[in-house]
Amino acid sequence: MGPTEFFLAGMIVLTADHHAAPAHSAHVHGVGHLTIAIDADGVLLAELQTPGDNLFGFEGAPRTAAEQRIADLARSQLADGNHVVRFNNEAECVFEDGSMDDDEYPDDDAHSNVRIVYQFTCAEPDRLTRMETDLFEAFERFEEIETVFLSPRGQEGFALTAAAPRHRLAR
Repeated sequence: MGPTEFFLAGMIVLTADHHAAPAHSAHVHGVGHLTIAIDADGVLLAELQTPGDNLFGFEGAPRTAAEQRIADLARSQLADGNHVVRFNNEAECVFEDGSMDDDEYPDDDAHSNVRIVYQFTCAEPDRLTRMETDLFEAFERFEEIETVFLSPRGQEGFALTAAAPRHRLAR
């Protein structure tokens, strides 16, 4: 099973499991959703879904030059997946690529959501034991990031906060 199929299969499991984190549909300011999936070959995908307010401090498209600068700065901070999620050195995970949805702004004043997908390659996936994020430092509007980690060993859900931005992964 390739990384895309593994990730999608994991997302189906999350949607079907009513005890898992919500399927990223709730729009709650201060809360983001992070799903991380790694396959046995070490290909790791991380998907962050969050209200635009958590990143930009406003909803919808930028309306002023100041809001445009804020949005541009947020995008530049989000471009490097290592600032969003990092893993213990022993797993030798290297950030490969990231993409942000183009339609992050709605046409009206409705709530906006942002979806970003990052790809990493981990040379030692069996040694992956810890993850952490800098999102709370970079974006102070985040209060909690509901996280789900999927691997060949199983599924684990946990919450990250500014006071606890790191998590030891189940073995």
